[in-house]
Amino acid sequence: MRSTRTGRIRRWMMRDVTGWQMLLEMREHLVFNDPAPLARAALLGLGVAMLSVPDALPHLVEGALVRLVPKWYADAGPIHLYYAS
Repeated sequence: MRSTRTGRIRRWMMRDVTGWQMLLEMREHLVFNDPAPLARAALLGLGVAMLSVPDALPHLVEGALVRLVPKWYADAGPIHLYYAS
């Protein structure tokens, strides 16, 4: 996933249930800046994707995607919500 703000490829610090951390380093073959096409590429079998729970959950429930490292997670950072005043 490419950051729309900086243009850099996002690196993910993975954590396990005990709090142990490890930087995930993978070679990119496809790069997206939006989670919808990233999820679609994974559904088409084009590679491994790091998806947020809301983007992945429906596909995990139906069995179209499989979680590869179930005891690990990545903190995506702060979430910003915008709304009309």
